[in-house]
Amino acid sequence: MRTTGSVALVVLATGKYLEFVPAMVRSAERHVTGLAAAFVLSDQRPAEMDGLDVRWLPWGHTPWPLSTMVRYRAMTAYADRLVSFRTILHVDADMEFVGAVDLSECQGLFAVRHPLQADRSPADLPFERRCASRAYVAAEEGTVYVAGGVQGGSSPAYLEACATMAEWIQDDLDAGLTPVWHDESIWNRYCITHPPAVVLPVEYCTPDVRRTPDSRILALTKDHDRYRDVPASVRARRRLHRLAMKAKSRAARIVRGTGR
Repeated sequence: MRTTGSVALVVLATGKYLEFVPAMVRSAERHVTGLAAAFVLSDQRPAEMDGLDVRWLPWGHTPWPLSTMVRYRAMTAYADRLVSFRTILHVDADMEFVGAVDLSECQGLFAVRHPLQADRSPADLPFERRCASRAYVAAEEGTVYVAGGVQGGSSPAYLEACATMAEWIQDDLDAGLTPVWHDESIWNRYCITHPPAVVLPVEYCTPDVRRTPDSRILALTKDHDRYRDVPASVRARRRLHRLAMKAKSRAARIVRGTGR
């Protein structure tokens, strides 16, 4: 790994998500310009990786979705370890770098257009619409919906954002609220209030099943319930619900005469 770089890669990988870290960090080493160190927030010590500066930041595991919602609190807790780097690149653990990523000179924040929301009209974007939440986005606000899986910026700007978002999430938790898309909802609210200096295209957070020659970072397909430790009884209910919805959709098509 580059020892003279200015970019800190930060990943939250508690529980089973730690499985993704070695391959993800190796791919970042190949593709991220100026990468100096990788910080792993986890309840387990990451495996040693020859030649790589991988630093463990102990962080306890909590049930999903709290495990993802506390990511900003975690980075704020270790701000003194991150602030010495010029740029912070924060990604989900289940990512793979497949193309050149150069954010080393970014001023302010950077965000990525959500690949599944990029073609929707502003009215259809899945912002948090409950006004009681700190993630609330009014109908007249927000024209771009950004992904939670890849984000960051210059260390002062991004760490300030993390501190503020950690407070917002705690406010919601104290009020018994969970934003509709968890920490991603909070990140979208913050990006509306504090517009990023750079909004990267969907190629920086592409589902692996939609990979194109221009893709830079892939979001890997996985069994969400397994990694989130969802109980088997809940999985069974979800399967039954999906089957019921498919049956209902099929019946509606038959009634309309548009399918079988």
